[in-house]
Amino acid sequence: MFSDKVVLITGGAGGIGGGIAKMFLEQGALVIINDISPSALNSYLSNLGELKKKAVSYEANVSSSAQVDSMIKYIYSKFGRIDVLVNAAGFGIIAPSISDISDDEWDLVLNVNLKGAFYTCRSVTPIMKKQKSGRIINISSLAGKTKSVIAGVHYTSAKAGLLGLTRHLADELMTSNITVNAICPGVTKTNLVCEQKTKEELATIATKIPMQKLGTVDDVVKAVKYFADFENSYITGISLDVNGGLFMN
Repeated sequence: MFSDKVVLITGGAGGIGGGIAKMFLEQGALVIINDISPSALNSYLSNLGELKKKAVSYEANVSSSAQVDSMIKYIYSKFGRIDVLVNAAGFGIIAPSISDISDDEWDLVLNVNLKGAFYTCRSVTPIMKKQKSGRIINISSLAGKTKSVIAGVHYTSAKAGLLGLTRHLADELMTSNITVNAICPGVTKTNLVCEQKTKEELATIATKIPMQKLGTVDDVVKAVKYFADFENSYITGISLDVNGGLFMN
């Protein structure tokens, strides 16, 4: 489906980002896998097997506009185009109350989850406009629609802002045949989530979900594949809930 497409995944060595990157590789795309951690990148690539031939790793901190611009410049100079951008870089910090959040923690969560997506979108937009073609997919969260089940108010604020970015940018770019959409996963069983919560706590969370189970990385990957499909040219500016019925919009 994505043969000869050039795809950039931020946070691509993580749980959801890693699943997304693997899907694009399996579908024949050339995938640039971005992450801030060189060890995470190396570990991820080492487990790709033959798929590694179509993967390129790029270490960069998406909360730095200079590093993002350098990454986009490198990709364009080497491959001549960027067809799909998936902003999957993000994380949350548990904070029971707003009073528990320091200035540094607020800045860190907003910088990675929201500012990072702004930087990548801003940097890739001129390339996609020149191509008159592109797909931008932002990984937001159930938190962006209601509130975070696990993390604090800084995470909720960042993910809500990401939905605003998605809608506005979709309107700005639609005449250039560029679609911009967001995906809002609920609690998804990734390594990070399993590190933050015990098995008992996750089981309790699952009982509050109408489908009685946590989401999987594959659930999110399927949604990304749908939005990235270049046959879907009439769908833009929407946010798709992937949460087992926990929130219905």
